[in-house]
Amino acid sequence: MKYNIFTTKNLINDYGVSRMGALDWLHNKEKEGFVERLKITKCPINWRLTDKALKLANSITDWQNDLDKLKKDKKIYDSNKLLKSLKTKFK
Repeated sequence: MKYNIFTTKNLINDYGVSRMGALDWLHNKEKEGFVERLKITKCPINWRLTDKALKLANSITDWQNDLDKLKKDKKIYDSNKLLKSLKTKFK
């Protein structure tokens, strides 16, 4: 993870979003349990990812690694072609 603690400024600079866009996203993710405010300072507000967010990020990374391994094993690097090759064919 790039930051243990981050602010809206980090999101603005790293992802090129507006201040309001970053704040809206943070408030929505706070409601969903993915980020939490830290009471270290008032302004700017410091945020951190929750365990729920970190588990989701780890799952996505694991899925990506599994997909990359499957593509390498099957020697099929196009995801659509790989999907078609894995589908069961019924007669």
